[in-house]
Amino acid sequence: MSFVSEIYETQFAPQLQLGSWGGRAETFRQALTLLEAEAREHYVIVETGTLRQPVDAQFWTNGASTLIWDQLINYYDGTCHSFDIDPEVQAVARGLVSEKSTLVCSDSVAGLWEHCRSVERIDLLYLDSMDLCWVAPEPSSLHHVKELATALRSLQPGSLVLVDDSPRSEHWLPPWVAVWNQGNWAQQDPVTQLLWTCETIKNEALGRLAPQDYTPEIGRLLELFNRAVGAMESQDEEAIRELTHLLKDAFLRCIPGTTTHPGFEAGARCPGKGLYACELLEVVGEKIAHDYQALYRIT
Repeated sequence: MSFVSEIYETQFAPQLQLGSWGGRAETFRQALTLLEAEAREHYVIVETGTLRQPVDAQFWTNGASTLIWDQLINYYDGTCHSFDIDPEVQAVARGLVSEKSTLVCSDSVAGLWEHCRSVERIDLLYLDSMDLCWVAPEPSSLHHVKELATALRSLQPGSLVLVDDSPRSEHWLPPWVAVWNQGNWAQQDPVTQLLWTCETIKNEALGRLAPQDYTPEIGRLLELFNRAVGAMESQDEEAIRELTHLLKDAFLRCIPGTTTHPGFEAGARCPGKGLYACELLEVVGEKIAHDYQALYRIT
């Protein structure tokens, strides 16, 4: 038996995959399988961004990484350090993990700087801290490349780095993209479709933007959003159908790296948290897997 077959496949993988959307299930599986193959006596795992909700609260949206690492180091042996700046998040996680996991309430870059001064080797580094705005990923992606650069001193040949929220194309974006492509989407009435689209765009983009993040493409998205609100109030069915299509297209075009983005080409940079970290990892490591998360091994 192994941790992957006995624990991961039974307790975690089924909840990480949402219908046909693979989510984080496969890249977690590959990372854990590679760790097991190392057969180390003591695993050292470091993550940025701590589990923020109990297991039964939309488990798949969190990835539940803190729980996975904690179970791994209890199945074998090792330590896990999890950095998060939010004390409430860590208070939730503290009640879910063992004493083998150390939860550090700190800015992740500052915390990694201190931690890596005394850690010779990190076996797996998981980057998943600052919340991501899909249409303006620069703040989050800059933060994650700073984390990676800070931890480089403790990443040795064979160390793994896993970067969350870094889909390789629009086909690996979160479930809100899959919803648009499902058969039952066309069966929804036009108002329901537009309402869902507006709520998604508000939550995933417009509600997270800072004024300095606005670009002409985002301005176009905001214009369409406001028109959609007006169309729903007037119940103009023709306008509602047209705006649902236009909003979806405009939203995807705002996300750097997706296949609908005007500058997309084969091998283009991935959107999301790995926008810059993956470029550095291409230099210092080899890509092992890439779907919704990017997995690299340091060479």
